[in-house]
Amino acid sequence: MLTKAHVTKADLRCSGHAPLSDTVWKEWLRRGFTPTGVCSNCSGKHAGMLAGVQALGAAVADYYLPEHPLQVRVKRTVAELCDLPEDGVQWAILMVDGCNLPTQAFPLDRLARLFMKMASANAQTDTAPRSQALARIYRAMTTYPELVAGDGRFCTTLMQAFDGDLVGKVG
Repeated sequence: MLTKAHVTKADLRCSGHAPLSDTVWKEWLRRGFTPTGVCSNCSGKHAGMLAGVQALGAAVADYYLPEHPLQVRVKRTVAELCDLPEDGVQWAILMVDGCNLPTQAFPLDRLARLFMKMASANAQTDTAPRSQALARIYRAMTTYPELVAGDGRFCTTLMQAFDGDLVGKVG
């Protein structure tokens, strides 16, 4: 993903995480390996945002800060998808998990509305660009649930159990 976006792992602004697999973690410890940003639970999201920055023609530097044009667009899009005014979505950067991206806060019923829109878009033949994008996201998540959170994770198992009829994401 980084290569396709014409960026490098040095451009990532997330820190490394220990792996979920005990076997992998023990191997890393044995080798003295220190996880970097590409080993982050959030590295895929960061790589996608770096690609988004390139598509917008915006600067790569500071892509993770709330005032960056990409984050402004993300906030506006989240508000629209949740049927909220832009100031109805609050942002904060949580430093505890090493992600370093703005995290949205809004009423839980609005998150349900967003997931409903994804499912509805997948079930319909609406040709509007946003509906097509939501349907594509739904299909990607339900076709490859192991890429959403990894093997054995709750949302992966949930989507596998429903065989494409349900989308879910922890976190």
